[in-house]
Order: sequence, then structure tokens, then C-alpha cells
Amino acid sequence: MQTGSKLMPLSEIELMPLQYAVITRLEKNGFAYIFDEVGSGKTIQTGLAIWNIIKDNPRAKILIVCPKSITYNWYSELLQKFGFDFKIVEGIKGSLFSCDPRIANLLITGSDASTKEYRPNEGLNRLALKNEVPEQSSGSWWDLIVIDEAHEFKGTSSSRFQTIRKNYSAKKVLFLSATPIKNAIEELETELDLVATLLTKEKEKGRVLPTLDNSKEYLGMKLLSLDPQNPFSRNFKEIIRLCKENVKGNQIDSDALYFKNRVIHRLTYNINPENWKAITEHLKGYYGFGYYQAIGNIHQLVFRNSLNIDPKLNECLKYLKDKVKSKEKAVIFCTRKATVEYICSALRKEFGKDEVLGMTGDTHEIGERKQILSRIGTMKTSFGEYENVRFLVIIDKLATVGLNLPTFNHIVNYELPFTPADIEQRFGRIDRITGQYHDDLHLVYFCEEKPDNVEYAALDSAFINLCVTKLIWNILDSIPSKNTIIDIISKDINVVAWRFTFIKTLLDIEKKYKVDWNISLEMMYAFIEELLGVNGTYATLQCQLFYHEIIKTRDSDSQVTFAEMMSHMQNQYLKSLSVVLGNDHLCQRFLNSEMTISEFVEAVGDQRKIKTDNAIFYKDEQGKIAPIALTDLAKKIVLNPNDEMKKLYTEIKQIQDDLGSFQEECKKICKDDNVDFKKLDELLINIEENSIFVSATLINIYKYLRKNGCISMNLSDFITGWNERRNK
Repeated sequence: MQTGSKLMPLSEIELMPLQYAVITRLEKNGFAYIFDEVGSGKTIQTGLAIWNIIKDNPRAKILIVCPKSITYNWYSELLQKFGFDFKIVEGIKGSLFSCDPRIANLLITGSDASTKEYRPNEGLNRLALKNEVPEQSSGSWWDLIVIDEAHEFKGTSSSRFQTIRKNYSAKKVLFLSATPIKNAIEELETELDLVATLLTKEKEKGRVLPTLDNSKEYLGMKLLSLDPQNPFSRNFKEIIRLCKENVKGNQIDSDALYFKNRVIHRLTYNINPENWKAITEHLKGYYGFGYYQAIGNIHQLVFRNSLNIDPKLNECLKYLKDKVKSKEKAVIFCTRKATVEYICSALRKEFGKDEVLGMTGDTHEIGERKQILSRIGTMKTSFGEYENVRFLVIIDKLATVGLNLPTFNHIVNYELPFTPADIEQRFGRIDRITGQYHDDLHLVYFCEEKPDNVEYAALDSAFINLCVTKLIWNILDSIPSKNTIIDIISKDINVVAWRFTFIKTLLDIEKKYKVDWNISLEMMYAFIEELLGVNGTYATLQCQLFYHEIIKTRDSDSQVTFAEMMSHMQNQYLKSLSVVLGNDHLCQRFLNSEMTISEFVEAVGDQRKIKTDNAIFYKDEQGKIAPIALTDLAKKIVLNPNDEMKKLYTEIKQIQDDLGSFQEECKKICKDDNVDFKKLDELLINIEENSIFVSATLINIYKYLRKNGCISMNLSDFITGWNERRNK
């Protein structure tokens, strides 16, 4: 029976080949970018990477850099699942869990950084001080640096990026982000620069560092390959599960075993003409980001003290009453504190205080909030006043990272975020690779109906258009996505088709009759206002977005013509139609005048059959964005696993077999609720005395023996008994 360097800490983790592949990725390249979707087990992959390093070097120096709000999540997960006892480093005025970085080699710190060089009020700054970590000034000091939610490193000029660049270096880097691009490809370039910066001293040893140019061959559809030597991975939960079953030799004919039923609900609401007048008046004069902020205040300004006539709130209440069954739970996401309070007030009147919990940054202390959310999310035990909560109303910044809510199965987007990445993060709170309680997962969003005979201001539709535009134009080119925002376009595909035909007609007129469309930007705004059917403010915003996109493609600042603007809009609608329909065949037939307008719109409606909530969208070999059903993707890349994947599964099976044998041996050392620590010492004889595996394995042995009823003593007594034996 082997222990020590070849035995993983005793654990209940279900190992999967695609997760275990992180070891190969790091060994081969020195870095790995894990872009796997939200809830697919990136913490497990990190634990495996750490285990692989410290099994050969128990004193390896490992640092995890993550958002400050989830440092304790990382500490808890690695302790519970692997037995690794990391220490949290915060500023000098740190919390209860803060430690002195000079006395530990496994550390976690927040990714915030101070702009004041001589005031180390954040952990990242404190670790950079040479008097705190004196050896750091020479060589690649950290054996492994893990950067979680790394998309938060915004721009190379940010204080956190500059702190990393000036003070940190590593032998290996593990980069984790389910949403590496939120707005533009430049964000991915920053992330590549960040890893290259950390590995600068490794370049001297011949290491090839990542750049945007040499990484392009791994992006797009190649991210979905099962090659464990690829430094980039973009795996989806269903593929991870299917791959394990396939390399085990099991048949995967039944989709129901592996695919969750993701249901999208589009709730529409109508606002009466009088309130529309108040809304459009409120939005006048707002542009750009300010326009979206102004939308968020409408429920306060227009529907204040009028809960019975707020049509959006009424639709929300109706859905929660009709669709959320007695044993189901819903998370209602808001982007503003005022909205959380507004929704909670209405829900408590409808469902009672016990079933509703509202959370903003002001409602609970950080430690209490984390404990409450953890228990609500798992419901492993009862916990007093919160055990009856069915509706969690929460502000975005508290819940889009580091929160697991597998007992919930409804996500209600009362307010949509600014990016499709945040929608993906929200859905990932309930869609987890393990511990799922529900087969049906629901995502809800709202959209206002366009009224007749009143000036129309875009409300929720403004956020929908913004997210769809970012996803189609900026993200899918490089990162395949299973984003539910795609389904939103398909609900309104006929409207997109009509607009597409109208623009094509205008361009035909220009071409045939050589019409001079040389008009001012103001006139363009007015025309697009009519075309989109929205108020002038929103039309101006759309025009400005199109204008800047066109300018970015030019070498000069020459004036954008009306025809260019129309062509740009046509291309945007063509891309949207192609994504939803699966190809651009119908659009090309219409552009070639092979179909009339009515025939085209009718055909678009008939062809919209793809169920986008179970599809992956990616950029194909022809440069077009196309969907592929998850079942088809599985058949394409999983049914014929390569030798590397089979080898990984063989290694996993050997580890699990060793663990099984070791567990049986552990049972034999217990008798009459006591542990024979002498025999336990003999079992662990191959583990070095100062190895991290001593504490890690002891914790997991205790958990296993306690779970299987072999002992009833508490952990403190167990460790005391072990220490007494070792002292002898």
C-alpha cells in the first residue's frame, strides 16, 4: 500500500479526466488558462494542480490571488475537499483569518491593490514588501501562482496589474476565468500579458510565454478540444461528465442522464401611456452609460408607492407565484440596492417575511452573510430563522462570483447587467457540475412591449441589445459560449428580420437610383429613431455605438456616410439572424433577391427551430458564428477520446483504487470508538514528517471515519491523540 508522494489526500472528490488534465497542461506549458464555464469545478482543478506540486515538494510556495470577497471561500473549499491548510493574508489591519506571510508557504490573498506604494493596506501589497517575504527578490520565487476571476485585472495600467508586474514572479501560473472577455478582445490580451509578466524569469530558461498572436491557434473552436496538452481549455459541464463516462467504456446514448433542461422565460410587460410620458421625459438628455443608469431609477421615480400598478413587478410576482413550486427556490438579481429593497417589500407582502431574504452590502456583516448564503445554498442542516427562505433577492456584486446555490433552480433577472458575461455568471450560481438538486433550471428576463401612439423609450430591451451586441461582435469570435442571452434574440427574431429587410431596401434604392444619402449625423439619428421604433435618446446611443465601430476600422477620421451606417446595421442584423437560424442561407437568398420580403420573414419564423438553451455558439472555419447542439458537440469530440485522455483516466482510476484500499485499512484501526494511533502511524509511515500531507491526510481520515460511524470523537481529540503518539 503506497502513501506519501503518490497518494492524494483522502477525499470524497469525484475525479474526472478533463479536470485532472490541468496537471498535464501545467507540466507541458508552465501555465494554463482554464476558461471552463461557471460551475464546472475550477476549484477542483486548482486543488489537483496544487497536489501535483506539493507531493514532490512539500515546502513549495503557492499563492492564490482571488477577489477579496471570496478568500474565505477558497480557504474553506481547499481545506474541506483536499485538507490543505492555506493561510489568508490581508493588509496589516487584516481580519481574524489574516496571518504573517513569513510563517506559511500556502497563502491566499485578495486581488485588490493599493495605489499608495508605502501603505500596504491590501494583502497583494503586503506580500510585495521585501521585509515581509525577504527571499522574493531573487528568481522565480513562487512555485505556483493561481489567479482566480482573473478578468478582474482590468487593463495593464491598473494598480493590481502594476503591483503584480513589479513585485511577483512564478515558475508556473494557473489562470481561472469562466468569462475572460466581458467587453472586448483587448481584455484577453491583458490576461495574456499578466501571465507572461509573472513568468518573465522563466523566459530566460527557454519558456515560451503567451501572447495574443501565438495564442490565436488555441482559441475559437479549438478551445473545445480534449487535448490535455493545450494550455487553454473551455469545457462545459455536460462534456466533462460525458467524457468520463466514455473513457470508462459506458454508452452515452441517453441525453437525459447528462443534460440539464435549461428553460428560458421571456416575460413582457405593458406600461400605460401616461407613465410612458413620464419615463421618456425622465430619460431625455442621458447618453451612453448614463442612459443605462437612468433606466434603473425609473421604478423609484415613476412607480414610487404604486406597487399595484408597476407592470414589471406584477409580472415578476405572477411568475414567482405560478412557476416556483413549493420545494423550489428563486434568486432575484438586481443591480442596485434600492431595487433590492423595492422587490423585498413587495415579496414580503405576497409571501410573508420568512420566505424572503434581501441582501446588499449593508444588510449583514461579511462573515455572517457568507455563512447564511452557504447554508441557504446547500440546506444540509436547519439554521433557525433562514431555513424557510425560498426567495433570495440579492445585489449583483455579492453573488456573481464565489457563490454556490444548487438548491435554487430559478434565476430571475429583474435588472439585466451590462455584459453577457455577467448573465453567464448569474446562471452559474445554480447550474453546478456536482450537488445539483433539480433537473429543470429556469432563467427569467423581462422586456417591455412597444406601445402605440406614444414616444417609446428602450428600457430592458436596451440592456438586451447591449448584451447581444457584445456577445456576437466581441466574445464569440474567440470564446465559444453557452450564453442564455442568445435565446433572447430568437424570441424577437421576426422584428430583426423586418429591420433587416428594410435596410436592404434602402441600400437597393441607393444603388439603383444613385441617391445621395449625404446627410448629417442628426438626421441619421432621427431616421434610426424611426427604424428602431425607439425614442431619440436611445437611437442616438445606438448610432454612436455604430459610428465608433466603423471609425475603429479606418485609418483616417473621414466622415461616416449614411450608406456606411446602414451597411453596418445590415451586417449586425445579418450576424444576429445567422446565429439564431444556424446559418445565413436564408439571408443570402434574400440579399440575392430570390425571395420577397414577406416570404423571407415567414421563412425566418419557420426556420427558428434550434433550441438555443442547449447549444454552444462558436466561430467556424469560414469565420461565421454558428451554433452546435451540446449533443452533437459531444458526439464530435467525446465519442473518440484520444490516447492522452484514456491515459489520464487510467491514472485517476489507480488513485481511486489506492484510496479505496487505504480507506479500508483506516477502518481496521478503529475499535470501540477509539483509534489505534500506532497503527495509523504505520499506515502513514511513507509520508514525510513535515509534509503538508500529514495534516491534509489526517483531516480527511477523520472525516471518513466519522462519516462511516467508526468513531464519534471530535477533531480536536483526534489530533491530540495523534500528537501524543508522535511525541512518544
